[in-house]
Amino acid sequence: MASDMILYWMLMRMILIVSFTLMAGNAFSAGVAPIAKGQDMVGIIRQYEVGSAETLLQVAWDYGLGYNEIVDANPGIDPWVPEQGQRVLLPTRWIVPDAGRRGIVVNLAEMRLFSYGTLNGRKIVSSYPIGVGLEGLETPAGLYSIDLKLKNPSWFVPSGVRKEIPTLPRVMPPGAENPLGEFAMRLKGTQYLIHGTNNPYGIGRQVSHGCIRLYPEDIRELFALTRRGTEVRVIYQPVKVGRQGGAVYVEVHPDYLGRVGNMLKLAYSILSKRGLKGKVDDGLLKGAVKDALGYPVRVSPGPVPYLKVEKN
Repeated sequence: MASDMILYWMLMRMILIVSFTLMAGNAFSAGVAPIAKGQDMVGIIRQYEVGSAETLLQVAWDYGLGYNEIVDANPGIDPWVPEQGQRVLLPTRWIVPDAGRRGIVVNLAEMRLFSYGTLNGRKIVSSYPIGVGLEGLETPAGLYSIDLKLKNPSWFVPSGVRKEIPTLPRVMPPGAENPLGEFAMRLKGTQYLIHGTNNPYGIGRQVSHGCIRLYPEDIRELFALTRRGTEVRVIYQPVKVGRQGGAVYVEVHPDYLGRVGNMLKLAYSILSKRGLKGKVDDGLLKGAVKDALGYPVRVSPGPVPYLKVEKN
């Protein structure tokens, strides 16, 4: 029954999205979106005026973004004390990862999860920001599946965590202090979980011991829509390439794990594999890689490639 209600709610969201699309010209809002074969991008870029005593972390949570996304998109703006009335950019547009379009794809590099499915005969994708593992404790890249789903899970505290924090019990029952939140799903053959959190401001950061954390409302939705056996692919793609309307876009995220080295070389390599290297402006591409704003930037010759929000 709960799954039926979630599906109905998602259908209503998709109807609103499609209606907005007719007005906005093949652009989708954040959250669930229909995605056609060959379509590389979903979402739209928006701006927001910061209110009194509002932090960028609160704005990020309200608009389905992680800490890393809103900070990277708004360099120079204090995320904790932005100026009232400051206009900030909401990077609610994404190039889907190059990792197949089925099941769940977790891109550690952008700290975002993509879930693919079908609704009323249409292919859809849902996208959620995530919290990931601390340095050296990140979820290993690879192909997994969901083998266990838990509501109100107890947390069996790993021995390594108890050594760090000896006051923790061996088992923490469900409740406000439980870092797993209200829902959890296990990656088969591991102790890694995709779960909720009791610390929403950790989303978009390296905060866990290897598990993948979602906002409470996001894990509730994902849990209802995910079946046991669902494929989960964990990847690390700090550079993504997409096309829309004949133009080429590049989405660049910081290589926080230091796995790439030369990000520009990687970008050219991806473009070459897709036969797009000759369709980009080298200056625009170098600027996009250097800025690493975390949202799709046009690198084809033409109009101003993207809007930078300046401080007041």
